[in-house]
Amino acid sequence: MPIILDADRIEGVAGKDTTAQGNASLRQGDLSIRADSLTYHEGNEDVEARGDVRLQRKGDTLKGPSLRYSIRDATGVFEKPDFTFTPLPKTGQKPVSARGQAETIEFLGESRYRIKSGFFTSCKPGDDGWLVRADELDLDFTRDVGTARGASVYFEGLPIIAAPSFDFSLNNQRKSGFLPPSIGVTGKSGPEVGIPYYLNLAPNYDLTLTPRYMEKRGLQVAEQFRYLQKDYKGDFSAEVLPNDRAADRRRYGMSLGGSYNRDGSLLGGLNLNKVSDDSYFRDLATRINITSQATLPREGFLTYNGKWWDTGSYSATARVQRFQVLQDPDNPIVVPYGRTPQLSLSTLRQDIGGFDFGSAAEFVDFSHPSLVNGKRSTLYPSLSLPLVTPSFFLTPKVGVHYTYYSLYEIPPSATDPTIPAFRPAARFPFSASTAG
Repeated sequence: MPIILDADRIEGVAGKDTTAQGNASLRQGDLSIRADSLTYHEGNEDVEARGDVRLQRKGDTLKGPSLRYSIRDATGVFEKPDFTFTPLPKTGQKPVSARGQAETIEFLGESRYRIKSGFFTSCKPGDDGWLVRADELDLDFTRDVGTARGASVYFEGLPIIAAPSFDFSLNNQRKSGFLPPSIGVTGKSGPEVGIPYYLNLAPNYDLTLTPRYMEKRGLQVAEQFRYLQKDYKGDFSAEVLPNDRAADRRRYGMSLGGSYNRDGSLLGGLNLNKVSDDSYFRDLATRINITSQATLPREGFLTYNGKWWDTGSYSATARVQRFQVLQDPDNPIVVPYGRTPQLSLSTLRQDIGGFDFGSAAEFVDFSHPSLVNGKRSTLYPSLSLPLVTPSFFLTPKVGVHYTYYSLYEIPPSATDPTIPAFRPAARFPFSASTAG
């Protein structure tokens, strides 16, 4: 493409060197260089610019005192620049801007830079929430990868990571690599360090592996696997300490959580948890809210929502729930009842001769290892008559509530409670409102 020079004064020899003085500018396609003065060497297509230099190339803008740049191969050196990089986004990605300052920037080709003695951040101007300071920082926007050498990561002005070399993503996309380590000390485990490694296996699932060494207990290995599909998602976490030197035994914990949703008609969920012993969290967890955890749920449910004729709907749910209880000898707790199973059905049919019919039914089998076990059945059908006018509405409603209890496996020490086998009740609630 043609090169266009503009300035207050231009002089030179055709085919050789051309010097532009005063408000000088050079343009070629999407490349623009402005400066107080610049020299264009036509033979090798090099540009030298001095004084308030501003280079714009595609979405990138650099400003500084002096520049040497080769138009032919997009290489060169910019002295003491402030820079803003906004590369064109790839298909399916949002544009990501980055900015910073440097002692020098080397142009290594199209969309490739080497920053020396500078910093780099993707935060907005005026907000340096996080940034990378490095002796040398390579930014390759063709691969969306940054590589820092002799670098530190700062968060709110405080250094949180320092390393001889590390790389990172330039497009806010996940990337395999080490995450910030955790370092601490506890009375039960002594000094410890954990170094997580993140594996970006695919756009919709990933894995994090964390070796954790505890001086008093040994090496623990933890993993977290996350997955995401169109109708379901979840994660599986597990950790194992093959030989706890302090307790002289193998210890482990695991958790599986997932949910399913097919167009709102079929829903399901799992929440399964297990640890090897009652004192697992008190000995090995590092957060107070986890060390105080005493009940671990193990439950699953399945719900189906359907239509009942043209003006009605129904919802059926099946659930099973139990708990692992972690007992503290100094503060024992009562084991919660399990629901094995719980079945529920609710229906609603509107505009049956002006009336609305609804019902709620439930069956629960309450199970317990040492207390009274029992089954409960409930049924609550109701009939309502919505009366609606422009100025008020009134909804009289009548319903019958039926409950049936059946107790079994009653311990000898327990007192047989007096509970009616059924309890019919008529209810006449209504709601009303007037327009103000």
